[in-house]
Amino acid sequence: TTAAFVVARSIVKPLSALRATAVRIGEGDLDARTEPSGPSELVHLGQTLNSMAAHIQQREQDLVFANAEMRERNRQLLETRVQAATDCLTSLPNHRSFHERIRETVSAAETSGATVSAIMLDIDHFKTVNDELGHLEGDKILRACGEILAAAAGAENVYRYGGDEFALILDKTDIERATAIAEELRTAIESRSNDLRGITISLGVAEFPATSQYAEELIYRADAAMYTAKSAGKNRSCRWDRMADVADAAPSRWSAPVN
Repeated sequence: TTAAFVVARSIVKPLSALRATAVRIGEGDLDARTEPSGPSELVHLGQTLNSMAAHIQQREQDLVFANAEMRERNRQLLETRVQAATDCLTSLPNHRSFHERIRETVSAAETSGATVSAIMLDIDHFKTVNDELGHLEGDKILRACGEILAAAAGAENVYRYGGDEFALILDKTDIERATAIAEELRTAIESRSNDLRGITISLGVAEFPATSQYAEELIYRADAAMYTAKSAGKNRSCRWDRMADVADAAPSRWSAPVN
């Protein structure tokens, strides 16, 4: 009887320790380990339990590391995409972003029946200022213009199109409202002209579907209207459907060249 009690005790105590360790592991405590004791079978079971816990713990650490690495790669990918879509000088969306969004916006408007207006604008006399004062001063002017335009019309609507040219996409906006916005932009720059080496801007406005049937035509017609404004004396806005009126006011061929 005494021998049976001793044998039972040598089994029950290690089994209780194994059970307690298994419960801790099951509750998420992967640092839990048992001290193998008792008969060889229980010692082996304890060693197996410890090995299993260590393996799970390592797998969890590997998973945490892999998730962190994946998050970092996703962050880098998003950062790369943002950089690819952003003009590094002005921090505005760039030429590529403009074309992607205007195609998407016009396509959506074809389905919904909404209007979309585009404004193309160019800095007057920028080449002269850039040549005389240098590119660093020219870059300051471009950044300042970008900030003024973004403050007046919303950074989400303004794009650095390239060189000294900017563009705006105005969703759900007809040509009347877009022309009013163009004038607001023109006067905003004009009011800061003394701080910006005397520069002004010329703007062209077109609308889908009233004056354009697809995205590329919308861009082309807003651009053509802008060059009409420049040819007519600069520091003014022109809408595609009233180009003839603006052209009639154009200066003579002896006037300063468009730039």
